[in-house]
Amino acid sequence: MCDTLNDTVLESVLVNLPQLVILHIVRCDKVNSISILRLSKHTPLLRSLAMTLVVRIRLQPVETATMQVGSAFGYASTNYPYPPA
Repeated sequence: MCDTLNDTVLESVLVNLPQLVILHIVRCDKVNSISILRLSKHTPLLRSLAMTLVVRIRLQPVETATMQVGSAFGYASTNYPYPPA
């Protein structure tokens, strides 16, 4: 994660880069899309703008349930993770 980039820092950089054509900001939680659009006035030649945030998701273990499987599959019952992934 980017801890040092914020709106103030980004503006101080962009005012000095009027020829910038590509800006990709990745994993910078202190900069938001509204700020980036506002600051884009400093980069009139900007043609590609991307912003990627990463959201952390805590996964819970999947419970195991006994499912009845028809004889067409060759066995009567077994343990499978349920619900299926």
